[in-house]
Amino acid sequence: MSRTAGIPATHRAGAPHRLYREDTLSTLPRITVVTPSYNQAPFLADTLRSVLGQGYPKLEYIVLDGGSTDGSADIIRRHADRLTYWRSAPDGGQSAALADGFRMATGEVLCWVNSDDVLLPGTLAYVGEQFARRGDACQWLIGGTVIIDEANRAVEYRPAFPAVTFNVLLWGGCGFYQPSCFWRRSLYEAVGGLDPTFQFCMDYDLFVRFADRTRPRRTRRRLSAFRVHAGAKTSRLTAIQKREDQRIRDHWARRCRRPRAFLYWFSLAAWSMATTRYARRPETLPALVGPAQAGRT
Repeated sequence: MSRTAGIPATHRAGAPHRLYREDTLSTLPRITVVTPSYNQAPFLADTLRSVLGQGYPKLEYIVLDGGSTDGSADIIRRHADRLTYWRSAPDGGQSAALADGFRMATGEVLCWVNSDDVLLPGTLAYVGEQFARRGDACQWLIGGTVIIDEANRAVEYRPAFPAVTFNVLLWGGCGFYQPSCFWRRSLYEAVGGLDPTFQFCMDYDLFVRFADRTRPRRTRRRLSAFRVHAGAKTSRLTAIQKREDQRIRDHWARRCRRPRAFLYWFSLAAWSMATTRYARRPETLPALVGPAQAGRT
């Protein structure tokens, strides 16, 4: 089967002219996408195709596999000619791999997509144009997310919380999903980068430090699909997540009184309940290309 099967022609690598005006190509930032992976062969090909199929002309794609034993390396190897860099060897875990990837990165805009998640079509085109058009006014960008299952069926549609501030993020929780977040390299370096001592909450810790400096720009557009499945870290490591969440909050506790902290949590929880939309019928990722791109900044 062709590696681009099922990907709309306008989103395939090799057709960037259909996505960009000639006068904007020179202003687009280079975007670095890092994918850490370990034994995620059932989903890895979807992830790789979702990034490579963007057709973004200034893409730097780094894939770091931790020495998988399930055939993941063979899957990556089939896409190797379109990757900036890849390796498959034992490493220090997901956080260490991400830190390595971002050290290698040369992009002006950074993000990561785990090997069981996917970018929705047209996401990098939209993100690149947002950062180019808004300049320094956009230091990081968050968007909506589709929750999918093991069979690529949509389960929920989650918009990003419209008022992410330091206190809301710290005490209310992360009102957006990690694969729908993009940031400037300069901001990443200013906050000290990813902390590899976190096993689960490395993203939450990073985003809290971002929010301590500046608020994100939020878009109603859905940018990625986050996969829920039995083998996901989110499903297996609840105790570690709670411990690391508390570690982050304890570090910043002096910045906010507990009564106000509850209000932040309640506002985010109530908003999430009110805005989450559940799929009424099975919708697979190809069918999501239309509705997933509804809404602008």
